[in-house]
Amino acid sequence: MSRLAGFALALLLAIAAGMSAEASAQVQKCTTAVANPANPGCGDAYRGMVLYGQVPAPGIPYTWACNQCHSNNPLTDTINTPAPAPSLIRAAPRDPGYIQYMMYKQPEAAPIIAAMEGCCIADRPPDNVMGDLGDLAEFLYTCKIGIAPCVTGGGGGGTTPGELQGSGSMAFGSKAVGSTSTLTLTLTNIGSGTVNISGVTNSNAADFTIASNTCTSLSQTATCSITVTFHPSAAGARSAAVTVTSDGLYSPQNFTFTGTGVVGAANHEGMWWNPSEDGWGINLEHQGDIIFSTWFTYDLAGKAWWLVMIANAGAGNTYAGKIYTTTGSSYLASTFSKGVPQEVGVGVLTFADSGHATFDYTVNGGPPQTKSIVPQQFGTLPTCIYSATANLAGTTNYQGLWWNSNEDGWGINFAHQGAIIFASWFTFDVDGSPLWLVSIMQKGMGETFSGDLLRMTATPFNATPFKKNDPTKVGTATLAFANGNSATFQYTIGSNGTITKQLTHEALAPGGTVCN
Repeated sequence: MSRLAGFALALLLAIAAGMSAEASAQVQKCTTAVANPANPGCGDAYRGMVLYGQVPAPGIPYTWACNQCHSNNPLTDTINTPAPAPSLIRAAPRDPGYIQYMMYKQPEAAPIIAAMEGCCIADRPPDNVMGDLGDLAEFLYTCKIGIAPCVTGGGGGGTTPGELQGSGSMAFGSKAVGSTSTLTLTLTNIGSGTVNISGVTNSNAADFTIASNTCTSLSQTATCSITVTFHPSAAGARSAAVTVTSDGLYSPQNFTFTGTGVVGAANHEGMWWNPSEDGWGINLEHQGDIIFSTWFTYDLAGKAWWLVMIANAGAGNTYAGKIYTTTGSSYLASTFSKGVPQEVGVGVLTFADSGHATFDYTVNGGPPQTKSIVPQQFGTLPTCIYSATANLAGTTNYQGLWWNSNEDGWGINFAHQGAIIFASWFTFDVDGSPLWLVSIMQKGMGETFSGDLLRMTATPFNATPFKKNDPTKVGTATLAFANGNSATFQYTIGSNGTITKQLTHEALAPGGTVCN
């Protein structure tokens, strides 16, 4: 031991000789023993004057601080007794007597300081606050893997008190004033003792609501959830502290939810596509926190096939939902009836900004696929705004999803840019199977638009690379708008005569989305 101590002393004195001015100044603070009534186990006989280089975790710089009770560890006591020689020990002492000083010296170390402060007196050996090398190794290890470092009996094991850890996104992003979004906070007990939750409160009831709370008592590794809704009452940044009170470590704990209320928030309404895969697309009818997606693609035989997804807003700028296919009466039927929708997959839309998104999907049990999509532009893109009090009838831009409310099951999307409407009509073939047709419709007299109806074929939805075939003309179509929420759709396919349908905007939420 003496040989080791002599070597260590020589090494440490050599390091100390070249220490920074800041470190040297701290030596003076270590020459006066300060009583530590909060931890009487540190007796005067073991009170040393030790200068520690604190490096408990990667990314946190060395900071010098004085340990007022360094224990009777022979690796330090032999060096520091009886002279108050500064020792540069790379360690993570548990003694809160010096942490008060550290809190002001190194605020960026707050998480580690909190972990050390959390070690209750009973969890420390009475005359070994610093602990032996096993204690030190245990502290560093448990800190690294995220477990509370307080262990009964010091080095070599023990139990950790109950402690709640939160997970899940708490950032709602930008949401329209008057809309409602939901996120879920999951709490996990990462300690070994049971945690009893006695209260969950919300600091901002005007903009946030605790919709549900399953948190009562959690054993080790058990989880519970707190669901929070964001309903911005006005424009601007909003936040709420959801405070969880329990008998676990660090109680009460605050979990901050954030969001921004936007008046007239621009949304993602319109036809989106991948320019390198011309021939398919996905139309997004965006109202509030719902996007009704009509995906125009091709089945395994290469026939035009459409699928729908009602995607709900999630964390950040994502919208997710189940993907369905269905059947219905042919476009020639005088009386329409729809079949029963069948779930065939799931999809997620993730928006990087107003002009870039990804579409992730899995269909019919196949492998997951991802497509990059952008708004399809053939003129000036309109700006679309959702409002619960929108005046749809007053607009002269007809972009959006239109339908006949008496014939639920089919519809037609209009991408309106300048004097052109790109119409994508999702309907049913003569055998009742899904079919879509498109028309590039030019503006005529008044508020009328007309164009050819085209039928498409291409490689299946899951094919790589994608290749479309030349479109086939199957008929003609005309639109006549009485106002921004009333239109007459007339079409002729083959020699079957002209069929007329009355259309209005399809409402997914109160009000609607207006494009200009």
